[in-house]
Formats: sequence, structure tokens, C-alpha cells
Amino acid sequence: MVCRECQPCWLAPFVNHSEQKVTPMTPWQNRVAGITRRMADDMKLRNYSQSTIDAYTYHVGKFAEFLGKCPLEATPEDVRSFQLHMIEVKKLGWSSFNQAVCGLRFLFRTTSPKPWPVAMIPFGKRPKAGGPQPIRATARRHAQIWLWSAVCTAELKNYRQCSAVLK
Repeated sequence: MVCRECQPCWLAPFVNHSEQKVTPMTPWQNRVAGITRRMADDMKLRNYSQSTIDAYTYHVGKFAEFLGKCPLEATPEDVRSFQLHMIEVKKLGWSSFNQAVCGLRFLFRTTSPKPWPVAMIPFGKRPKAGGPQPIRATARRHAQIWLWSAVCTAELKNYRQCSAVLK
């Protein structure tokens, strides 16, 4: 079944119809399908930036490529399997993963609202283990900071007394 919204070709963003090479963040105008144009127009009406429009339409196009059909025919299970594909196979970073989630949420909330709850499409979270740990001050460093603040306070009081005498 082919969706009329996605005519003439839902894979248009990824099919090289000419000599022009299409790269991942090619402006959306160079890789339009019916649904991509409609989604971009909806984002323009809401004053989204050009780079956001490019990113969201790119990820929705990748979703369509993954499905092998029009994204408007997607089910929640299709979205879930696409998210697993991005993490396990493509090994996308969390920021790219979350861009894809935002693009899909926009598509299914605004451009083509779905009867199923779109809020169930989860965002990714960066793993806690292995990240940078906060730098903790030692007792000696605490003492240095306290001493420095005490000296500065004393000098400030002295400065105020001197400036009052000079006036």
C-alpha cells in the first residue's frame, strides 16, 4: 500500500535522482518527498531554524528508509524497532538519537497526528558510568579558600576605612 501523502516517492531523500550527491545534512529542499515538504512547512510556520528542519527531516527520511514504507503508516512497534536499530546497529550518539526522537515526535504530533500516544516515544539518556566525575576540593583546599576570603574581607574593610578618611 502506498500512501498518497508520500507520493511520488517516500525514498526521495535517499535516491540519487541526478548527479548531485546527497549527504546527511543536505538542506531539506534537496531531498524532498511529499511528507518531508509538509513537515518542513509545519516547522517553518513555528519558526524552527533551518538546521533543525534539516535534522528532523533527515531522521524522518531515515525512519522511512528503515521501514521500507511511508512513515505515516508506522506503528508504535515500528518506532521502537527503529530506536533499537539506531542504538544497536548504527551506534548513534545520544544527541543524534534524541534529534531523531524529536523529529518523529514532531511528525506524529503535528504533521500527521496519530491516535496512539506520541509521548511514549522515549528520549535517550547518556549512561552515567564512565562520565566525568566532579572535582572535589580537599580539606587543604577548603582551608586555602577560607583564608583567602578572610584576607580579602579584611583588605576590603581596610580599603573602605582609608577611602572614608580620604574623602
